[in-house]
Amino acid sequence: MDHLQAQAGYVPSAIIAGIHLALKQQDEAFVLLDRALEERDPLILGVNVDPAFDSYWSDSRWVRLKGTLRLL
Repeated sequence: MDHLQAQAGYVPSAIIAGIHLALKQQDEAFVLLDRALEERDPLILGVNVDPAFDSYWSDSRWVRLKGTLRLL
């Protein structure tokens, strides 16, 4: 795969959500986490154990997301 193909490749929503969380852009991150659920992105399962998400556990959107992940 050449460099141009890599630039045009798919990036999972869960990865982009993690970037938004690191930038303190929570609203964008939660939109992307919801998209990751809709896309059945397997990386979404890692948010339960990723320490990058620890500070968001009290956020109601996070509580809802974790509840949805338990159903998977």
